[in-house]
Amino acid sequence: MEANNNNRAGGEIRKVHIIYFLSRMGHVEQPHLIRVHHLAGGSAGVYLRDVKRWLGELRGKEMAEAFSWSYKR
Repeated sequence: MEANNNNRAGGEIRKVHIIYFLSRMGHVEQPHLIRVHHLAGGSAGVYLRDVKRWLGELRGKEMAEAFSWSYKR
């Protein structure tokens, strides 16, 4: 994560790099990367619902809803 010095509503805007993998018929495809800006206020982190929302905005709502999800930090 790269931190920016912009403060809004007491939070810090961070550039978050998210790597995700798609699996088809048990075979994992190449990694995909998205970069988003996230308002990190207090102890709040990045949640799976945030990632699904960002994917929906970037790749279309159907993308985020078409898969089952798990995550690892």
